[in-house]
Amino acid sequence: MAFMKKQSVSEAIILRERAEGIIKKRRLKPGTELSEVEVLKLIHELEVHQIELEMQNEEILLSKEKADATAGKFTELYYFAPIGYFTLSKEGIIVEMNLCGSQMLGKERVSLKNRRFGIYISRMAKPTFNNFLSNVF
Repeated sequence: MAFMKKQSVSEAIILRERAEGIIKKRRLKPGTELSEVEVLKLIHELEVHQIELEMQNEEILLSKEKADATAGKFTELYYFAPIGYFTLSKEGIIVEMNLCGSQMLGKERVSLKNRRFGIYISRMAKPTFNNFLSNVF
C-alpha cells in the first residue's frame, strides 16, 4: 500500500480505471455462480497477489533509495572534485561543469552553461581540441 501513498491522486484514479476495465472483460457470464470453495480460492489468490505487490513495491522503494544515494555520491564527486570537469555537447557547448571548472575559467557556473567551450581554448590548441571533440563523439 506504500505505493499508493506515493502516487498522485490522478495517477491512482487512472490506474484504478484501467484495472476496472480489465476486470469487466474477464467477468463471468450472467447466470454463472461460483461455489463457496471457488470464492475462497479467489480470495486467497487476491491476498497472495496483494502481498506480492507489497513486496515488489518495497523492493522498488529500496532500489530507488540506493539509486538516489549513488546519484548523490556521483554529484558530490563531480561537483566538488579538486580538478575542473566539463560536460560538453558534440558541438562543444558546455552542458555542465563542476565548481573547480568554473573557477578555472573565472566565471560563474550559470554564465558558462550553454556557451561554447572553444572560446576558452587558445588558437594554437583549437585544432587539437576540435580533433579530440570529434573523436569523442
